[in-house]
Amino acid sequence: MKTALQIGALWMLPTAALFAGLEITVRSGELQTEIMTSLVRDEFARDDTAWETNAGPCEVGLYSNDWNIVSQSWRLRDEAVAMDRISGAGLLLWEPQQTVAAGDRAFDLQADITLNTTASTAWAGIAFHAFDSTNYHTLRCSGNGVLHLLQYRNGTPAVLSAETFPHVSGHAYHLTVSSGELGVFEWSLANADDGSLILSGTVTNANAVDGGAAGIYSSTSVMQADNFRLEQTEALALSRIIRGTPALLEDGTVTAQDAFNAVADENPVTSNEFLMAASNGIDLVFLRGICASVDQGDGTFTFNTNLLDKGIADILADNPDAKIFLNIGGLHPPWSWYSYYGHEPKLLNYEGTRSAFPDPSSPVYRSCSKRYISNLVSYVESRPYADAVEGYRIGVFGGSEWVMPAGYWGYSVASQSGFQEWLQGKYGTVAALETAWSTNGIGSFDSVAVPPPSEFSAADWGPFRDPDARRSVIDFTEFWQENCADCLIDFCRTAKEASGRDVKPLVGSFYGYMLETGQNAYTGHHALHSVLSSPWVDFLAAPYSYVYRSAAWLGETNADISAGMFHGPVDSILSNGKLFYTEDDSRTYLTEDDAAKSFFTNVVDTIADLRRNQLAGLTRGAGIWRLDLFGTGWYNSPELMQELGLQRHLNNLFVSDPSYAAGYVPEVALIFDEQATFYVATVSESNAAVRTSINMFLRDHLARSGISYGVYLLSDLIAGRVPDCSAYLFAGTYHLDRTARNWIDENLKRDGKTLFWFYGSGLYDENGWGLDRISSLTGFNVEEAPDAVLTGIQPTSVLTAAMDETVWNNPGIAGLPEWYVAGSGAGAQVLAWYTHGSTQRPAIVMENMGDWTSVYAGVQRLEAVWLLGLMRLAGVRQVLDSDVTVPVYAGHGVVGIWPTENTIGTVQLDEVSDVYDLYSAELLFRNVTGFPVNLPQWQMTGYKIQPAGEPWRGGQLLQWQMDNFSTNEITGGVADEDADADGDGDPNLREYVAGTDPNDSSSRFVLKQTVLNDGIRFSFDTAEDRTYQLYQSTHLQNSTWSLVTNVTGSGFEETIEADQSSQAFFQLRAFIE
Repeated sequence: MKTALQIGALWMLPTAALFAGLEITVRSGELQTEIMTSLVRDEFARDDTAWETNAGPCEVGLYSNDWNIVSQSWRLRDEAVAMDRISGAGLLLWEPQQTVAAGDRAFDLQADITLNTTASTAWAGIAFHAFDSTNYHTLRCSGNGVLHLLQYRNGTPAVLSAETFPHVSGHAYHLTVSSGELGVFEWSLANADDGSLILSGTVTNANAVDGGAAGIYSSTSVMQADNFRLEQTEALALSRIIRGTPALLEDGTVTAQDAFNAVADENPVTSNEFLMAASNGIDLVFLRGICASVDQGDGTFTFNTNLLDKGIADILADNPDAKIFLNIGGLHPPWSWYSYYGHEPKLLNYEGTRSAFPDPSSPVYRSCSKRYISNLVSYVESRPYADAVEGYRIGVFGGSEWVMPAGYWGYSVASQSGFQEWLQGKYGTVAALETAWSTNGIGSFDSVAVPPPSEFSAADWGPFRDPDARRSVIDFTEFWQENCADCLIDFCRTAKEASGRDVKPLVGSFYGYMLETGQNAYTGHHALHSVLSSPWVDFLAAPYSYVYRSAAWLGETNADISAGMFHGPVDSILSNGKLFYTEDDSRTYLTEDDAAKSFFTNVVDTIADLRRNQLAGLTRGAGIWRLDLFGTGWYNSPELMQELGLQRHLNNLFVSDPSYAAGYVPEVALIFDEQATFYVATVSESNAAVRTSINMFLRDHLARSGISYGVYLLSDLIAGRVPDCSAYLFAGTYHLDRTARNWIDENLKRDGKTLFWFYGSGLYDENGWGLDRISSLTGFNVEEAPDAVLTGIQPTSVLTAAMDETVWNNPGIAGLPEWYVAGSGAGAQVLAWYTHGSTQRPAIVMENMGDWTSVYAGVQRLEAVWLLGLMRLAGVRQVLDSDVTVPVYAGHGVVGIWPTENTIGTVQLDEVSDVYDLYSAELLFRNVTGFPVNLPQWQMTGYKIQPAGEPWRGGQLLQWQMDNFSTNEITGGVADEDADADGDGDPNLREYVAGTDPNDSSSRFVLKQTVLNDGIRFSFDTAEDRTYQLYQSTHLQNSTWSLVTNVTGSGFEETIEADQSSQAFFQLRAFIE
């Protein structure tokens, strides 16, 4: 199989030779054409797109794996793309694309629709701004000849336009909707055959919500769809979604998201770090410390223009090619500004003490902050360095990470007013509120108070809240999340709207720390779904997990056994089209003693640690910035910066490859409900254990189980944004309403999938709570043990055999109610017991339910060895089969292993593959379905997995660069494909394909000739792993080239003889096999 890499040399007979490099077609260049398009088209055949009825399946399209069914009425059943029409209307949505008509974006949506009926109850059309099965817009034709433009809000339609037309059954109509401004839609109906216009119009909808998916909409099986086309123009920012994977663009080209983050000051150590980062190809800079706020004495605050100008000028002096993201950290106003307002804009606790942080509910604070942001962005764009600033990170509250302080939420006047307004929007009337809160005498919304702290800490059943008795607490908790998220979105929107650029800057923030910070709701981080649905937010960021990387966790120093996992559900963030950055604040061997975090004491182990964090992100599609937190020189080392440059170079090889854009598809999906914390009280050891069980014991220990997994929001599962997995772990999904339960029943309880339910999964629904709700979800009769609390469990022989362990840690959480399986089917297997003296009750039970397998675990905490045993029993493929549990990363054709202890085992592959060393590009194994590993502790190792017989193109180029250039030349750009290291006019990529020496200007791709009596002898130098082809033509204009012969490169000069019958032109081409 030949790659598209080729070059050529030309020789003309009988005149003098003409040596010219012919067209070079580069594979990555072809990719850019594909990536840069914002166009989505179907591959439908019109006659094959009818929805399936009871008669059997039908094909939908060649690219149907890119389509997701969002409503309960439709579903993709398998790769054959058969669909079931259950009832009512259905949505077939193209999920990766958003229909955005704000922030200088516009969309154009088209499709051909054929309706084979004249019934008024049948309709079909196109959908847009679609978020779920009850919230979307549609332009649809009905069988009786009415064209409707509708908006569905929570299932209720609003008619935006209604026109009649002479409908003919079986006739194909072309529907279009376009929008360049939020809520303004231009629509039309035309004949699909000749394009003649039937109807058109423009509608303005004040209630339109931006974003969402687009697709086909139908209420009937007697319809066909064809020529679906969605075009999104004028990208929001310097990023784009490529087949579902968000990517960063630089001059229109996909680039690795590797950055350096440090304080901009006059510290020579920091300046040297920036210089070394630039010399190693790291041009992306996250800059902080130069946007501090200044009180203007009039109730507003601003920024120091001199500090801002100098900070950016210093960076550009170190690196003129720097692409800067400014941290707008001046949103912590000066103390004197608060005093102007009597400290009203501050957070307030129940006792009346003011916090040092501002109140996100405060209109005064928001107004002044938005003025600050707008003025700063406008100022930056007026300066000579404007083009160097490509984005902004909005930072405020704890650590500038949007983390609200404990105890201070909701008791200010502004927060009280915000809560009252939110309640009125949710319930509408005081009577409805009183019913929901099971109380009387509220009087008015203005009289509602935020519950006191005692209500937040009160629990009614173990750690859980009674939804009837504690509804006021649950409501306020939800309000607080939405309030904080709304503030973040508002600030991001302000930054974008302040920009006068045609292509808006990237704007984002830290947010979504739902798997850290004890999962406490006071943080305000539990409205991630709102942030992800906003078109004003382009990226989110978080440090990698602090679990297991501090001395307090380890009980020892100078080691970091963290799995490098993420603070939040990174896979949901990416599936919503947002960029994600891991903040790598690893303490290096140059870090001064930091008791709070552990670190390595030598450069070799530090590099291994940095590679761990690189592969944690690369295998998922996330970016990374390296942080010198205090500006003391953590990275002030040529060895470290050279390593970071190599990692960026390697990452670039991946992100520019079309296969990388296919998205991350793990074996296991860990499903997390961001609203779970609403139902758990805020104090006591058992309550905290319930809240933190996912972050410490499921997220991190799944990473050590040798299984590839992703973490997703429950809302994204129901919206169809979670890839098809072998198993699904429901942990912390305490509240599952009827919509969620139906979706799970119809989409997951089939096809041999295994569903794991941990402890309180499904305890609540919209009508109340109880173990009967867990029972109906899991298929087991779950009951509470009388007078017993959970103290621990013991595995049965079935599970211990799968665990390969004779010693394990007890995973119990003391103090929780003991819920056990009191009844199950005849085929159920007990895998673990609660044990109280001679009394045993089933704690973990597995049963094959026919089309699916159910596993109930009456515990929250299971360590890696337990999870590994359960996954083996469920038939889930391990990536690493080993006698130890160490962090493993697998995705996008990469496998990484972080051996926190000596590791011997086998990496198992899902197809016959070739295996390369990720960092040297050396081919290690051919045609294997698995390969052995024997890794000493701390030797971080990465592998590139390629389908057998398909060479790793990027690796071949990397290996050639390593063979011909120094590390400094590779990271410094001398070895780049378009660079010309020897100045001979041939860029490095031509030299690579031809097999010439890129450092020797006399080494050229030349076709030499000798005229013989009866012909011509050609000679040319060859290189191994290349194929050379000689072509002949009788003329050059509109010429047809005929192949003369093929030559396999040997590393030596080769000769070819050709007949000379008349004037002819010869061309030599070189290919990389």
